[in-house]
Amino acid sequence: MGLVIKAVKDNNTTIVVEVPPTRTDIIHACDIAEDIGIAFGYNNIPRMYPPTNTVGKQIPLHKF
Repeated sequence: MGLVIKAVKDNNTTIVVEVPPTRTDIIHACDIAEDIGIAFGYNNIPRMYPPTNTVGKQIPLHKF
């Protein structure tokens, strides 16, 4: 994928990634997470429920 891990910090909970200038599609941290998901395989990620339950609804401004 062309990403280089430069450092691992805080007991393996934080990594520093170097993005080459040829990867213009990477703008935010979520783009790096997407690349990791593609490389690892989305179906290989264990499914789990979030720690809190929430209920979503449409924003009133968008309902109009």
